[in-house]
Amino acid sequence: MSCDDWDNGIEGEVLLYVYDMTKGLASSLSDLVLGRHIDGIWHTGIVVHGREFFYGGAGIESCHPGGTVLGQPDKVLKLGATEVPYSLVLEYIFGLGESTYRPGTYDLFRHNCNNFSNEVATFLTGKCIPDYITNLPQDVLSTPLGESLRPLLESLSLRAEGSRGVSFGARAEEAAERRFQEEGPPGFDRSCRNTTPSPPPPLLTDWTRLKQLETMGDTPQDGSNAAAEANGSGDETEVLKVGGSSRLPADGGDDDLEDVGSIRRKDQRPREPPIVYNDVNAAEAYEAIETHIKPLLNDEEKQLMAELHEFVVLDTGAWALGAQHLEMLGRILKEENVSEQGKISLLKFLQAAALKDDVILLLHMDRKDHILMNYVNGFEQFPPDVQEEVAKLLCNLCMPSTAADWLLYISEWQHDGRPCSNSRVTTRVGVDSLLAANRPSLTEKGIALIYNLGLKEVFDDTATELASAILQFLHGDISEVHAFQMLTALLKFMTVSYNDVPALVKMLGPDIGKFKGKSERVDNLVEQILFKLSMVGGL
Repeated sequence: MSCDDWDNGIEGEVLLYVYDMTKGLASSLSDLVLGRHIDGIWHTGIVVHGREFFYGGAGIESCHPGGTVLGQPDKVLKLGATEVPYSLVLEYIFGLGESTYRPGTYDLFRHNCNNFSNEVATFLTGKCIPDYITNLPQDVLSTPLGESLRPLLESLSLRAEGSRGVSFGARAEEAAERRFQEEGPPGFDRSCRNTTPSPPPPLLTDWTRLKQLETMGDTPQDGSNAAAEANGSGDETEVLKVGGSSRLPADGGDDDLEDVGSIRRKDQRPREPPIVYNDVNAAEAYEAIETHIKPLLNDEEKQLMAELHEFVVLDTGAWALGAQHLEMLGRILKEENVSEQGKISLLKFLQAAALKDDVILLLHMDRKDHILMNYVNGFEQFPPDVQEEVAKLLCNLCMPSTAADWLLYISEWQHDGRPCSNSRVTTRVGVDSLLAANRPSLTEKGIALIYNLGLKEVFDDTATELASAILQFLHGDISEVHAFQMLTALLKFMTVSYNDVPALVKMLGPDIGKFKGKSERVDNLVEQILFKLSMVGGL
């Protein structure tokens, strides 16, 4: 079940997904093989805003809840709620991924997945995760057999084959080369590969062998029930209740996943939907990329492009977002020997990617080098057809709420000796498109983008600049649809900048009353705007 289908959750709820990596065998066999009883060997992940974040030898990773090789969690603990928005959660996670929890820093005793979960839980809710989880490594590894299991635990990979996942933090240079060696060159027919199910993690295999060697008379319960017995004595107030009962290990059916999935945050898209260009055909765009761009790529870049294809077109595959993908996209878009048609095909492909909620993870990877926005910043010099595709890309980025927030970031950097920010670049594209002379198709894209920005929270200076462009546009003869969209945005910007924008309306015109009679919905907007004008002194 896709995380996108989980629409009945509690906004901002923070959950701890608890997995017994032995599937109940630890509880059954620990007395025999460890010389002491433990309920399980716990792995944990933090679930917030519809994503599961966890830490291992490869650094911080993320997937849809329950998307690791461990499957469904054995317990789901409610840690509380957070007021931290998704965009800031990502900033925090990226920061950890590049510092304290970067790849290669994993240590089973002092710096493991549960330490990560505890730190993130404290940041989000001010609460720690249970001690019986964080104290487990010392309890297990203090035994001789426990010490022998340490290499297995430290090397265990939790990324499920075929799952969509994300890795945070600095990536080793050899990562792309490793993928190339493991997956074969671009164009390699993956259907020819061995399609048998992935083997269980090494630790699970090891415990299974121990179970087979067991000489006790009673056969242990199956993994699910054993884990349920182990977890049944916990504090029931911590366990997520689903349908009136505590959420405990299940037999792996889809119904159980749907129950756990009910924790997803509420949809945070604007009340009014943005205008997007969702008719873009990602498969056709990729075919054009293969024709116009792939012959110019080296083997590593071809592999990166194949991974983007898996993410955007196939919506399957173990795809890890990384800075190397952004760097490749930036090189292609700026490369002079890439034809205009090639760049258009790539922009169309990115328009399809922009409609995916996960695109925010790629955008956040760009918060330091600003590869995408530095390219868009050259909008005025682009050929007309490229301008239209760039404007459509920004419109589509307004669909996922978090990506729309990204478009309006105000943090500045220098590019070609001029101050830039996401908000400045986005605003410039909207204004230039709206006021494009004798180019009705581009003007329509500008209307859509500015209307979309009017659905978001913008700062005063942005509201003033966009309102000024709207007023210039309203002097013309425009349709009812365009009048409705632009007056809707103008009304919002008057609310944001309640002195400057009304002053502009009075100074620049036109007479808003001229739009009366176009339709009932336009009449309603005209009345609200005129009322606001009447409430501002001196106008």
